Parts: sequence; structure tokens; C-alpha cells
Amino acid sequence: MQPWARPESPEGIDGPTPVPRAGIYRPVPSTAARTADLRSLATFEIVDQAASFWRRRVATVVTLTLVATLPVQLLSMLACRSGSACVGLQPGPLSAGALGQGEDVAVALVLAVLAGLAAQLAAGAIAHVVTAERLGNPLTASAALRLAGRRYPAIAAAWLLGHAFLLITGCTVVGPLVVMTLFLVATPAIAIEGLGPIAGLRRSWRLGRRRFWPMLGVGLASGLVASMLGLAFSALPLALAIGPLTRFEWALRPLAQQLQVLVAVPLTATAAALAYLDLRVRSEGLDLQLDAELAFPSTGARRAVTH
Repeated sequence: MQPWARPESPEGIDGPTPVPRAGIYRPVPSTAARTADLRSLATFEIVDQAASFWRRRVATVVTLTLVATLPVQLLSMLACRSGSACVGLQPGPLSAGALGQGEDVAVALVLAVLAGLAAQLAAGAIAHVVTAERLGNPLTASAALRLAGRRYPAIAAAWLLGHAFLLITGCTVVGPLVVMTLFLVATPAIAIEGLGPIAGLRRSWRLGRRRFWPMLGVGLASGLVASMLGLAFSALPLALAIGPLTRFEWALRPLAQQLQVLVAVPLTATAAALAYLDLRVRSEGLDLQLDAELAFPSTGARRAVTH
């Protein structure tokens, strides 16, 4: 088991293992019951708990996702009204959807990239909320958004680098799946441990390679569930785009996409955060180290980490 770095420690990922720190209270006796929630999880248990978290904290996750992604959806609405790119945009350049005749590919790709970057801000904030709750210290949406904003440049850079790897490996059959799996927990690692983009990708790679197949299952299952639920929520606005309401298609399509994003982004982000904690419990004994903090509190362990 690797030693566990204190929050003030400057070591990187090659030194002592960083503790989940920003925005999270260190263990205190009053939170001893939280260890029942911090445990190893099976693949589909992670997905099930991600869905349960969405239902239980729906106001928080919807607020975080809406704040992060609404500006991009408004831009998408304007592009749709002008006729330059009226497509439903997933949060990623590799899933922008097929373009219709006369639509601007460049505009659609730019909007897709912006949607992906916005989704990563929401994912970083959700990682803080999930981790803080698991450690017995619930976090508000505003506090989580501020904490994620501090690490957002690193999160955004890691997302762009990860998609560059996806493009490079896209000519192979299994390459994108491998990259997706090994970078699955990059965003929560960067958000929680305060890492840079390269260090965050390396951290995710090192954690993920130890349990490659379960993490592949988490990525595929959470993506499938998020897509199915997101499509179900977005069906109503699209169903209205008939008859005389067709002229409002420029508004209904982005509305449908926003509803889909409000379901898909929190589910996949929560699953990634739970997978990150699961990997740390299994490979680094995070739950045992937290119990050690409770039994033998170190100096300053009972104050909130505010940096």
C-alpha cells in the first residue's frame, strides 16, 4: 500500500498518493459512519449507484450541468435558427451527429467541442459532490462549481489531449475503447487531487490499467444507460416539431438536446467519480487510510481543507 500524502504536500503522482482534498473535510469521529459508503463496488453496482445519486441529488446535479452547458446550448439554438448547423450536439467532437444538407460542418464541430468542454466543467463539479458525500461531508452546488472552476484549465486540457489520443487511435478497432477506458477517471482525479492535465491522464492510466475490464464495463454501461435515458427525456420536444410547430424547430432541437445533456452528463460523471473512488479503495486502501485518520488524527486533520 502506498503512503498517503497530506493535503499540504507538494508531491506529484510519482510521490506519495494524493488524498481527496479540495472541498472535502478531513475525517473526524462524527463521520465514522461514512466508511460504509466508501467500499469496493461491482461494475453494474457503480452504474446503479450513479443513477441513484442522480435521483437523490437531482437538484444539485441538474443545476451544475445547466450552469455549465446552457451557454453552449444557446449558441446551438442561434446556429440552428440561422440554418448553419441545426443538429443535436453531444458533448464531444467525435459524436456531433450527422449533418444535414447545407449545414456547416465547421460550426457543428466547434459547437461540439464547446459542448464537451462545458460538460467537463460539470463533471469536475459533480466529482467533488460525489466524493464529498462519500466522505460524509455534503457539498453545495455553488461550492462544488467554484472548486471545479479552479481546476478547469487542467480538466479542459486533459479532455482535449484525451480526444487527440482518440483521433490518433481511431484507425484501429480497439484503440478508442482502450483510450476511453484508461482515461475514464482523469477528470475526477484532476478535480479531487489538484493535478495537471498530463499528471491527471497518467494518474487515470495507472489506476485504470489495474482493473481494465471492469472499467471498460463501467464506461460502456454508463454510456448506454445515459444515452437511453437521455433520449427518453428529449423525445417530447422533438415530438412537438410537427405541423405548425415545425417553424420552431430551431428552438425545439436545442431544448431536446439540453434535456438529454441534463441526464447523460451527470450519470456518466457520477459513474466516473464512483469508479475513481473504487479504484483507490481497491489499489490504495483509501477506506483503510481514512479509518486510520479517524483512529489516529494527525495535526490539522479536523479542519476543513480550503485550498
